[in-house]
Amino acid sequence: MNLGDTAARELAGRTAFEDTLTKKRTSKHILIAIHGFQTGGGELFPIHLANELSRRGYDVSVLIMVSEPVNESIRQLLRAEIPVYTKAFVEGLGIETFFNEFGVDIIHTHNVDIDKWLYYRSQVVPLPYVVTHHGSYECEAIDADFTTWLIANVNHWIYIADKNLAFLRGFPRDNSTFTKLPNALPRTEGTFQFSRKDLGIEPNAFVFGLASRAILSKGWDIAIKALRLLRQETTRSVHLLLCGDGRDLDSLKAAYGKEPSIQFLGFQNNIQAFYRICDCCVLPTRFDGESYPLTIIEAILAGIPTIATDIGEIRSILGIDREPMGIVVPPNDNDAAFTESVRQAMMCMLNDVLYEQLRSSVKKHQNLFSMDKLVSDYIKIYDQVTS
Repeated sequence: MNLGDTAARELAGRTAFEDTLTKKRTSKHILIAIHGFQTGGGELFPIHLANELSRRGYDVSVLIMVSEPVNESIRQLLRAEIPVYTKAFVEGLGIETFFNEFGVDIIHTHNVDIDKWLYYRSQVVPLPYVVTHHGSYECEAIDADFTTWLIANVNHWIYIADKNLAFLRGFPRDNSTFTKLPNALPRTEGTFQFSRKDLGIEPNAFVFGLASRAILSKGWDIAIKALRLLRQETTRSVHLLLCGDGRDLDSLKAAYGKEPSIQFLGFQNNIQAFYRICDCCVLPTRFDGESYPLTIIEAILAGIPTIATDIGEIRSILGIDREPMGIVVPPNDNDAAFTESVRQAMMCMLNDVLYEQLRSSVKKHQNLFSMDKLVSDYIKIYDQVTS
């Protein structure tokens, strides 16, 4: 039986739906739809959103498009009481039947694949429909028919970067149905499973950290090459720690895994704890869908500055034009030039005066990324589309 089907059937078995449906609802049932239990901001944020909505007393369930592979550590982030349904389970019942029988009041999608699935199977989505853009629309071909269907069906759009809405250029839109919101994460405690001593890092070393999917477009190779150049320019011990899994992990480990200053730590489920053993986050991303990277928020909540590419909302996140919490480098398709700009930023980060200024700014602005406030903003939107 597919992941989620067991939970769904158990819920049906212990619930008298006929009796339940005759009673007046006291809380909304919000269906959070994600790609799957895999690494990525478009998966992690909605899981934390679902958890907080459940904690506040909402009926919440999660729909996943892809049942395999499953990252069990990410799966376990979801509160145990939240039911999970698979695409196969919903298709087996029929989408409209599922919505009706399980009393779904709102569907809230977080990936273009889910919106395309609804498009191909539903001429009209028969309930309030909310979309949050995390960047997936920039990675897909969006044709006019699909866009027209979205405009007709989506009740409210949340976007996290202006570029998320590029696919709507030239189409009429009601601006009152669009809300720009940031990303946020809950604070996490605990210690990382490895200490600096465990990793053989000298007490006075400067440690850069990168936690993301292990794909070249997230800049893993650029960060590695920049660190290698930096080691030739400074007498200070510098290290790079890389957390994450993904399609390029094996090839990167094969190429650079024997270098003592570069360590691959695999997937880790407490990224704030990881960044607390680092001095600086580095994210030289050129990912097409990059919008509001959660890994930078993790670094800010851990209290360290960031070096990242000036794309999406990264300049805004880091307060570059106000009180900087890091350094941005311009995007560049030329690998050598891009690597050199990252190396220069790394060298700047070794300046003690600048570093302390940036770190002080991080400490000052951590509360800008309050999960509590952001969830309240989402609830206002749910209230609006169901009123």
